[in-house]
Order: sequence, then structure tokens, then C-alpha cells
Amino acid sequence: MTAMKIIANHTIRRGAILAVTMACLLVVGLLAAGMLRQFVMHHRRAEQRQRQMQAFWVGESALSRATAQVAASPDYTGESWQVPAASLGGEFAAVANITVSVAAADPAKRHVTIETHYPRDETNRIIYRRQVDLTLPNTGVAP
Repeated sequence: MTAMKIIANHTIRRGAILAVTMACLLVVGLLAAGMLRQFVMHHRRAEQRQRQMQAFWVGESALSRATAQVAASPDYTGESWQVPAASLGGEFAAVANITVSVAAADPAKRHVTIETHYPRDETNRIIYRRQVDLTLPNTGVAP
């Protein structure tokens, strides 16, 4: 073989090895990017679920709070309950808007509406709503 043929074959082999290596790196890079994307999506879903659960439990606590307030004072009309982040064990605070009104059909009943915002100031907050009708406890005193 002549020197030119040996150099040409060696250059072609090096070019082919480089092309195969680049193709393998491309495939590995695409797989890594796909796995990273899946990880980020899973993390966001888990974070969203955590916020939904926190909003739910703050809402349920607000309902318990409203029930206790209505039992203590039938004239209770509601409040905007600010729940600090420290009470929730996290970095975000919540607010629960409690509205209580006398039921039109029965003055012994109260219509309670709870609307919870968690996190309170975030753009990605979760809003949990619940409506319940409560019956005032019978005190034995005639109206």
C-alpha cells in the first residue's frame, strides 16, 4: 500500500469514529434531557399536590373554627383568618375567608362558606372552597 492510501483510510476511520461518538453523545444527551424533564414535571406535580393538601387542611380547620364560633355566638358572621407560615410548618402563609349567613329557610341554621388561599400571596396558589349548613345548638331558651 502506498502512504497516501494508508493516510486516507486512517482519516476515514477517524471520521467514522468521530461520527459514531457524536451520535452516541447525542443519544445520551437526549435521554438525559428527557429524564431531567420527567424529574422536573414530577417535582412540580408533587409540589402542586402538597399545596392542594395544605389548602384542604387549612379549609377544614377554618370550618372547625367557624363551627366553634357559631356555637359560641349565633351572631358570628365570619372573618378573614390569617394563618402564619410558622403555624403551617412551612415557608408560606395562608388565608381562609369565612362567611356565615342565616339560612333563609330556617333561622336556626347558618350557611358557612369557606374559601382558602394557599399560599396566600403566590401566583400559583391553590383556592379551596367549601359550603356547609350548620344547625345552631339547642340552648333550651325560647326565642
